[in-house]
Amino acid sequence: MARDPWYYKYLRTRQKSHSRVQSRDVINFFRQLNTLIKGGSNLLLALRMASEQSESRKLRATGLRVAEQVEGGLSVHQALLRHPSIFKESWAQLIRAGESSGTMTTILDRLVVHMEAQERTRGKIVGALIYPAFLLLMSGNMIVVLFWKVIPAFADFFKSVGGKLPAITQAVLDLSHVFTSYGLYLAVVLATAVFVFYRFLQNPQGKLSFDYFTLTIPGIGDLLVEAAMQSFSANLSLLLRAGLPLLDALEIIESTFGRQMAYREAIKSARYNVYQGRDLASSLDETRLFTQFVVYMARVGEESGQLATVLAEADIFYSDRVESQVSRLTALVEPVIIVLMGAVVGVVLAAIYIPIFSLSSRGR
Repeated sequence: MARDPWYYKYLRTRQKSHSRVQSRDVINFFRQLNTLIKGGSNLLLALRMASEQSESRKLRATGLRVAEQVEGGLSVHQALLRHPSIFKESWAQLIRAGESSGTMTTILDRLVVHMEAQERTRGKIVGALIYPAFLLLMSGNMIVVLFWKVIPAFADFFKSVGGKLPAITQAVLDLSHVFTSYGLYLAVVLATAVFVFYRFLQNPQGKLSFDYFTLTIPGIGDLLVEAAMQSFSANLSLLLRAGLPLLDALEIIESTFGRQMAYREAIKSARYNVYQGRDLASSLDETRLFTQFVVYMARVGEESGQLATVLAEADIFYSDRVESQVSRLTALVEPVIIVLMGAVVGVVLAAIYIPIFSLSSRGR
């Protein structure tokens, strides 16, 4: 029996599976599900086919499990809610609205557009931060190599020559001695500090305090606030356009801010005020964590009865703002890192060469 040519295994027509579930995998799952339903497939078959087409082995297995649960009598949104590690509650609630209103394909269209917009924003942020992160990593490695290996070699040379060293040279040699003699202890102290900080963030009050602190940092706080405004506006607009009541939509959005406790508590407070009969705009304003622009847009939307439409405009506005904030931050951080790296190298070179030049001049 003839064997297939070797290149069949590597043809790009074949799916390249992976174990993790990436955001792109979920987007493709919902897109294919929507396409299959539009093409006339029944829901159960569409779920199975969309799952089997996934490149993520975990998503493939989970999707097939969702199909089994739907076949067993659950609705699609109920089955999705049983897998919160992959499918967010807000997505499931949107599909619930589509199931109840008979507009599943319309809802899936909006969901895919929303997810792709979020993915683009996230990709721009990550892409913009890669180069500064690379510079920081290289700078740290360079400093460690200098103080751990290079400077000790010169220290032995200066010691053999003898004589009084310049203050800058002595300071650099002393710092290098600390690195080489107490490096293990410094590493233990650093690891302990990281562990203590991690435990601090595990405490709800500690996480809340840290969230408030990060929102006050110039540049970083601006980016975090505007990213939160974009996420809030986009999600609330999407849920309201799907037909969910405001209180239900706010409760779902509260869960989307799982890692941002400050905003989760703020939305919880605003939802309670709305439940008590107050308008959304003043409820958001009272938290003091929402920008005046979002508060104003919410007020305009409530007065005009077009809250979802107005918030969609706020989403577009803050998407552009987040992108520009990231560009400004990276444009600021990169030269700062380069200047600091150059300063460290300059100080080390000066500390090494000043005594060498001094010895050369004495030798003449």
